[in-house]
Amino acid sequence: MKNNPTLIIVAGLPGTGKTTLAKKIADEFGFVMVSMDAIKETMWGTMGHEFEFDFADKVGKTAFELLFHFMELSLSKGISLVIEAHFHPELNNERFNKLKEKYGVNLIQIYCDCETETLRKRFKERMGQDSYHKGHRHVISLYGEDKVLNSLGTKNKRLTINGETYDLDTTNPEMIDYKKLFEFIYDNIK
Repeated sequence: MKNNPTLIIVAGLPGTGKTTLAKKIADEFGFVMVSMDAIKETMWGTMGHEFEFDFADKVGKTAFELLFHFMELSLSKGISLVIEAHFHPELNNERFNKLKEKYGVNLIQIYCDCETETLRKRFKERMGQDSYHKGHRHVISLYGEDKVLNSLGTKNKRLTINGETYDLDTTNPEMIDYKKLFEFIYDNIK
């Protein structure tokens, strides 16, 4: 008998280490990993990244739609995934729960959180790296760097889904107990 597909959702605020963690989980379990930032960066690579606020908002919304479209295609074929993004519960809770209902998906959320000062430090470091995509820089400039910095760590974005949630403090990445995390995931794959 074949197991139901598993969707591991790595969620949390920007700068909490979602992408790094999602890659480790995907490697451990042999799942495909899809990153929201990778989708946006691909879009900016084809459309350019210098645009007005309204268009920046459309890029973000389109990237979310593409992410959910890819999830639906994969899960409908029984393919398990790891996805990561800064999800908005008010927009995404119901969508994830419908995927579970439609495909019998094992939903597992890994919620990344860290101290606000650590978030701000990581954000500033990211902005100073040449490898940080120009599209992200442009969107931040549209919002205003100070406004973005001041909002970091102020909004809990934990999803409320019909699945299991593992809260992970990523303040000190070297202190993460991956063995415990992976055991939690293995225990919840049905």
